Amino acid sequence: IQNPGDAWFWHKGHAYLKAPDLFEHYLLTVGQGSNYILNVPPDTSGSIPEYFANELAALGAALRASFGAPLAQTAGGRLRCGPETTDHVVLSVAGVAFN
Repeated sequence: IQNPGDAWFWHKGHAYLKAPDLFEHYLLTVGQGSNYILNVPPDTSGSIPEYFANELAALGAALRASFGAPLAQTAGGRLRCGPETTDHVVLSVAGVAFN
């Protein structure tokens, strides 16, 4: 969550990514088959800062809203495939709102 990723340890006032940016990074990494490693360091008291926790909670809500149900369920029924072979599917994520 810390950005630009130049530090593994917490620093007061260090720039960090907000939930919409984290979501975009998620789509660009996990969506292309990579692992998404979040840098969420504890502060000097050993706790995760509240502002990090809030952004991660918003990211989690966006991920559940976007991918929390099987595609067939969100399509309102069964998905049917024809006899053709499909090597990929393109999905669009829409309607994710951040506060």
